[in-house]
Amino acid sequence: MDPTAHATSQPSTTDQFGAKLKDACMIFRFYSSIVLVIVGMIGSLLSIKVFSSTKIRRNSSNEYLITMSFIVALLLFNFFCDEVLRSIVHDFNVDLPLNLIDLSGPLCKCSTYFRHTLRFAAHWIVVAFTLERLIVVYFPLQTSVLCNPRSARRICFVILVLSFLLPFYSFIMSDVIENKNHNLLECDIMDKFNRIYFYLTIIYGNLTLTFPICIVCIVNILTVRQLLRAGRLRKKQQQLRQTKKIDSANKEY
Repeated sequence: MDPTAHATSQPSTTDQFGAKLKDACMIFRFYSSIVLVIVGMIGSLLSIKVFSSTKIRRNSSNEYLITMSFIVALLLFNFFCDEVLRSIVHDFNVDLPLNLIDLSGPLCKCSTYFRHTLRFAAHWIVVAFTLERLIVVYFPLQTSVLCNPRSARRICFVILVLSFLLPFYSFIMSDVIENKNHNLLECDIMDKFNRIYFYLTIIYGNLTLTFPICIVCIVNILTVRQLLRAGRLRKKQQQLRQTKKIDSANKEY
């Protein structure tokens, strides 16, 4: 057997396997994204309907959950318009102008801006909801004053205002540009802003992910600690009551 032929056939087999694996991953990513969008949208819309119903008592938790469900629904819609439609056109070679975000500068800017805005808002709504649970556990007597629907709406409003103000740079720096590797138009950050966008993304990433995750973890630890302490105190009180009942019964006897 010619060793040269064996050497050339082995890389081609490896390349074929790599291409098949890439195609399989692409198909899995596409269909899993479709399932994620459908299930997420249904869940978000049902949550909005349930928590905004007049048949259940409205409290501060409802306000946070309604706002969160609405934000998640918008995020999923943005993801569908941006990633899923782009995948249909580019990965499956569909010759239709479905990826409007990659074809229109204003739509590209709005999509990038709303994606940054909604991510920031979603994470900080979770932080606000978690902090409210901490207040309920540590300051139960102040719950009616600090944790009411009006306060929750104000907090959600402040978070939404901040989420619209902070990532405005993404609206300015994004546009439809040509992808030099694939010779395709894509919605992305303009080349002249790449360096400053990198540093702004680090700040945005810390504000959107690092800080909220740290706050939620610390607050949850404190909440669980307080609940465990309260449970131990209740158990001791029950034991004391039982001991007193036994002592009083013995004295009467």
